[in-house]
Amino acid sequence: MKLNVRFIFLILVAMLLCTGCSIVEEPAFRFGLSMERSKSRMALKSVMVEGQTLCYLERDGDGDVMVFIHGFAANKENWLRFTRYIPKSFRVIAVDLPGHGESSLDFEGPYDVESMERRLALAIQKLGVTRFHLVGNSMGGLVSLIYSRNHPEQIISLGLFDSAGVVTSVKSDFFKALEQGQNPLIVSTRKDYDNLLALCFEKEPYLPWPARNVLARRHRDRTEHNRKMWKDLFLEVDDTPVRNELSKLEPPVLVLWGDRDWLKKLI
Repeated sequence: MKLNVRFIFLILVAMLLCTGCSIVEEPAFRFGLSMERSKSRMALKSVMVEGQTLCYLERDGDGDVMVFIHGFAANKENWLRFTRYIPKSFRVIAVDLPGHGESSLDFEGPYDVESMERRLALAIQKLGVTRFHLVGNSMGGLVSLIYSRNHPEQIISLGLFDSAGVVTSVKSDFFKALEQGQNPLIVSTRKDYDNLLALCFEKEPYLPWPARNVLARRHRDRTEHNRKMWKDLFLEVDDTPVRNELSKLEPPVLVLWGDRDWLKKLI
């Protein structure tokens, strides 16, 4: 009898692992994420802005401050491994923008670029940061550009990585998909998530169990919220104002695009 009970228990454990049960996967993923944060010496913190929680990761340092802003439907953890290459003297802050990551989700709230920038500015003010290097990716690049325009006295330098609003004359696959009424950044199925990974990377990185399952599920859980945010953000965007803003900036600006990046004409 004892043998049968033990056998049944082992079978149940195996079934949980093989079927991708969230009861097992979520704690395992959170543990792995905490290890990644620890390796990057980043601590999870939060600040209240306009009644909403804005979460961020921070690494202490005695030198200049660097603030990192992620892209659409992404989060602060996107910068974890990147920031390990930043000299230890820098104080590093990676923010979850409103409606992203572990920050508050408000389906009724505004998520246009100006609202994002305003709440980011309030958060940075509460953190007591007055001068810093600002780095933004994709949507975060556009938010960072607007921030630099509104608060030029705070910006030491600006880095725009695959930034929204910085476009080329040749339409990318992503832009063509948008014209056909499809948005690869909005994930509603597991296949959508797999396609998104394949499109975002020239060489797709290894994702250990259970990262792919958990991340795909989290994207699916936010499908409608992400649709709402996209509608607020990118109803009508022209790249001309972005070019004009870049030409007016006084701090040094680095604009970086990969030559094989399929998002090269995000907006």
